[in-house]
Amino acid sequence: MSNIGGVIKSIRDIFRKDPGLSGDAQRIEQLGWMIFLKLFDDKDKEKEILDRKYKSAIPSTFQWRNWAEDDEGMTGDELIDFINNHLFPALKNLKVSADNRLGVIIRNIFDGTNNYMKSGTTFRQAINKLNEIDFNSSKEHHIFNVIYEDILQGLATKKDTGEFYTPRAVTQFIIDMVNPKLGEKIIDPACGTAGFLVCAIEHLRKQVKNVADRKTLQESITGTELKPLPFMLSVVNLITHDIEVPQIENTDALSRELTSIKQKDRVDIIVTNPPFGGVVGDGMETNFPLNYRTKESADLFLILFIQLLKDGGRAGIVLPDGSLTGDGVKQRVRQKLLEDCNVHTIVRLPQSVFAPYATVNTNLIFFDKGKSTKAIWYYEHTLPEGAKAYNKTKPIRIEEFDSIKKWWKKRVESEAAWKVSIDSIKENGFNLDIKNPNQKKTIHQPFKNVVNDHRVTEEKLQTTISQLIKELSSLNCKEEASILSTHIGKVIKAEKAIPQLDSLILKLAIRGKISVQDTKRESASKIIEQINQRRADKNLKSKNLPPLKNEEIPFHVPLNWSWVRLGEVFDSTSGGTPDRGNATYWKGDISWLKSGELTDDLITEMSEEKITELGLKNSSAKLFPKGTLLIALYGATAGKLGILTYPSTTNQAICGFFESEFIKTKYLFYYLSAFREKMVEDSWGQAQPNISQTYLKNFPFALPPIEEQSRIIIEIERLFSITKKLRQCLVDNQQSTELLLTGLLHQAFKVNELEEVES
Repeated sequence: MSNIGGVIKSIRDIFRKDPGLSGDAQRIEQLGWMIFLKLFDDKDKEKEILDRKYKSAIPSTFQWRNWAEDDEGMTGDELIDFINNHLFPALKNLKVSADNRLGVIIRNIFDGTNNYMKSGTTFRQAINKLNEIDFNSSKEHHIFNVIYEDILQGLATKKDTGEFYTPRAVTQFIIDMVNPKLGEKIIDPACGTAGFLVCAIEHLRKQVKNVADRKTLQESITGTELKPLPFMLSVVNLITHDIEVPQIENTDALSRELTSIKQKDRVDIIVTNPPFGGVVGDGMETNFPLNYRTKESADLFLILFIQLLKDGGRAGIVLPDGSLTGDGVKQRVRQKLLEDCNVHTIVRLPQSVFAPYATVNTNLIFFDKGKSTKAIWYYEHTLPEGAKAYNKTKPIRIEEFDSIKKWWKKRVESEAAWKVSIDSIKENGFNLDIKNPNQKKTIHQPFKNVVNDHRVTEEKLQTTISQLIKELSSLNCKEEASILSTHIGKVIKAEKAIPQLDSLILKLAIRGKISVQDTKRESASKIIEQINQRRADKNLKSKNLPPLKNEEIPFHVPLNWSWVRLGEVFDSTSGGTPDRGNATYWKGDISWLKSGELTDDLITEMSEEKITELGLKNSSAKLFPKGTLLIALYGATAGKLGILTYPSTTNQAICGFFESEFIKTKYLFYYLSAFREKMVEDSWGQAQPNISQTYLKNFPFALPPIEEQSRIIIEIERLFSITKKLRQCLVDNQQSTELLLTGLLHQAFKVNELEEVES
């Protein structure tokens, strides 16, 4: 048996050597589709032994065994050419009938997946490592389940999407309390990587006694997931857990008209963590009754759940505090939930349960459909004794729910539990955000421990601050480091100070102050010459932009840098929107991004909407290639940036700067980030900011030599890693300070009471 953990680690180490892979999201996506094909082929081999007539949904040429299994097989350019120009096109365009579920899944997976690797040599190394795993081995299967969950936790989702990894302890607790029975249909309408469904499978597997039961289990698990990467991972996850044909739909559960959900579509159990704070696409809210229409996805999901459940069906879901309160549509949604369902239990979780992905207060809501709510039991789950917060290394554990499980069957009020009548809830505007009336304000650890913990957090904070100052002092910004050192105690008081530090780093970087200059070796003027020559070779028109005036130049740069206008060295254009009234232009295969989908980072998530070739042809939309830098032009998102990791079109509110072989896109990204406030300020109109393309083309650009650009990028990201560490230190210090203040007050009251007794 191979060391699965070691194999996966080796593959991820190999990935880090490939120039095409950048960041955990891309590495996980790459590993995901490779595992999918290897796993699928191993399962095919097993089925072929059991059934001679079995035919794989994957054409023979593209089965793993025929191009990847031989360790001495294709490599180098031949392998990359096969992957990019044969394998992916074939699987993306797989011709299958609608009832061929596996074929449809394969096509959907590869339609939304990319090969990021550029080196065929490193690709072959990764393939050969993966070949050490036999997915038909029951022992290896068991171990891989654990490793796979670790891989999923490495998927750092974006905070502004409302999505994040649900801790295994939370999914297991919900499944334990809902207690699915074999034969009941279970759905997760926003399944992500299928964490809830896997827990349900493991729960139901204990009830399987024969072949018929196994078939029933196979048909019981369903889900939907819109985003390509989690959809692929969910399919792999279910196949890994012996679901032969995963019933996961690659769609948005909210895109279906609510009235179309009939009795035959309803389910026995819903378990899910719907997207927090998400905003639905244009017009999607019209799928719901007028009284409940909203752009907030969590509220629409609640209405969907009520419609999806059978009478007598039950649900266990995660919801933020924001869904428990609020007026208007939010209140009407809660009222309907309480009138149509029996909301019998709300478990209130500590703020840090979902850290570091989110820090919102969350709740576990349990309800049954068919009877209205008479009263709600609340239970406040608290942190383990001595713990200040959960984190990645010390997450919530299933054992911590033992006290709730014990209380569940025989409910009594306590410091942690309380009951609220429906009449009280109605009088309070159906507000479900009800604080614990029984909680005692106590210190759960000795005061000396609180003092020691605070001292440790203070030391970590000061050490990290000193590290930052030292790093800046060792570069070309000794003066700034000295000022920072003098005033750091006054400046850094809270986490909100970190963006200011990041801004300082960017401003120093684009002035050439955080990297070692070598004015003798290289000059930016050569870049300008090369760009002009390339334009001349292609018979492109001159930009005809006016020369920069001295008064337009905002600061001095090193002698071997050049000041130019952006339009002199970059080609750019904006996007467009196909006619919304023409159905043939929409729901195609071409990504179409809106400004709200820019991430201020690499854009790895696929767009919410897609257009057709016809829509692209008959509109002002342009297909921007991978590597294009996008900038939002107007509205609330003006100045927001993103770098494409896949080809995409955009709406007209986005301008794209095409990738240049002479200028690093990451440098342009950091440069524009440094000037974001100025661009927004300069472009503010009567109603909202509007950054014009003319403004961008004329914008002054400090151009370093190409090697210097690379050095600047490295230094920025190294310093950002320190400010990221500093941010966490500030959070820890703030928490320890609050505990210390509480402890001091507690001690003071104890002393006061003693003095009164003695007197």
